Amino acid sequence: MFTYMKEPGVNSASRLSTEELIVADLLLHGFPMAKISQTLNLSSGTVKTRCLSIYKKLGVKSKNEMINEWNGSLLGNYTKA
Repeated sequence: MFTYMKEPGVNSASRLSTEELIVADLLLHGFPMAKISQTLNLSSGTVKTRCLSIYKKLGVKSKNEMINEWNGSLLGNYTKA
C-alpha cells in the first residue's frame, strides 16, 4: 500500500521505521487513530504505541505538534515511491 524511499539527508525522521512512517503519513493526512487501526489492520494499542514512538523520535508531544513540525520539513526528506 505505502512504499517510502529515503532521500539523501539526515533528519529526525530518518530514525523512523517503515511502519512508523506509514502511521505518520496517515496521521498527517488527517486519519484518526481508529481509522489507522482499521486501515492497517492493527490493534488500537499497536497504533497508539507507534504514535508515541513517532512523537518521541521526532521530539514532539502530540499529533498537532508533529503536524506543525512537518510544516517545518521534519519529514520532508521522505517521498512516496
